[in-house]
Amino acid sequence: MRWLWVFTGLNTLLYPPVLLAMLLPFSTAYTTIFTVCVLGLYLLTASTLLLLRPQVLYGIRSPQLSGDEALLLPLPAPAKPEDASRAYSLSEEKKQEYRARIEAHMLQQPFRRKGYGIKDLAEETAIPPHHLSAFINQEYRMNFSDFINRQRVNYIKERMAQLDWRQLTLEGLALEAGFGNRTTFFRAFVKLTGSTPSEYQAQVAASS
Repeated sequence: MRWLWVFTGLNTLLYPPVLLAMLLPFSTAYTTIFTVCVLGLYLLTASTLLLLRPQVLYGIRSPQLSGDEALLLPLPAPAKPEDASRAYSLSEEKKQEYRARIEAHMLQQPFRRKGYGIKDLAEETAIPPHHLSAFINQEYRMNFSDFINRQRVNYIKERMAQLDWRQLTLEGLALEAGFGNRTTFFRAFVKLTGSTPSEYQAQVAASS
């Protein structure tokens, strides 16, 4: 907004005098000199601002956070069900068929592949992508990303109950489950369990 105020202010201050100089009966030499000076000042000011702060053209960037500070930022608002979920009303028979296919396929743990997307699941279950998106939104009350992350979190919770998982760090366990990075893992785990991975780990250790 500051850049817009500056840009608009420069236009308001500099262009009207140039227009007046061209319309009023001043000498041609005086008008030319005045116009060149004003436009030169305008271009110099704008160029200097863009040279020093080019990011103003793309909006003001928020300060960068490092470490666990970034993990404590508020989660984005949950995605609303896609329009496809409203457009496709599936029969009960089709819903049962899709649920059986999806849950049977999840037993093979395809979510452990990094970058696993809805097109991958649609191709592997032979369910049209638009039907799959609508079904997940309607039946599981979540979007595809949350659905896959829930499978990954459940996988991690099962691994935490085993002794051999302690050979891995939490980050290593997250990568094994298919999460792309520590931040995504941390946020998904808190969202779906209500506790951080370390807190859950302590609970498992205390109960074993």
